[in-house]
This record gives sequence, C-alpha cells and structure tokens, in this order.
Amino acid sequence: LAWQVLQLIHPKSKIENVKLDLSARELEILKLLSHGHSYKMIANKLDVSYSTINSHTKHIYEKLQVHSVVDAVMKAVQKKII
Repeated sequence: LAWQVLQLIHPKSKIENVKLDLSARELEILKLLSHGHSYKMIANKLDVSYSTINSHTKHIYEKLQVHSVVDAVMKAVQKKII
C-alpha cells in the first residue's frame, strides 16, 4: 500500500532513479545475492570482510526501501535494476 501511495505522489522520480542511487559495489553485491550467494561467499569473492558486505546490504535495503534479501532481489528484478 505504501508503495502505491509513493507512486501516486512521486510517479517516476525516486522509483526510476533507484539504479542511479546504488553504487557500483552495491549493484555487484545485489547481483551476487540474486544468484544465491551468502554474505560470507560474497565477502570471500570480493576479498572484503563480512561486516563490509553487511553494511553494503543495509544501504541497499535503505535505498530500495525493503527489509530482506528476497524483497531486494524481487524489487531489483521488477525495476530492471539487475
């Protein structure tokens, strides 16, 4: 419901610019999450710490206005971000 209200108030402004708001690293992490990789697997693959991946993922959630990996991936696919 909140998503529909947002679309009525700001029809295309924030929603279409989501991809631009995600950093290249956040997009990379989101793509890896969409392929089923765990935070630990992504951390090993990108040679960063688990907490770094956790931090990036929190930013992804905030920017996409979601609360889970599944929701983030679903929204990214729906909006053709990934």
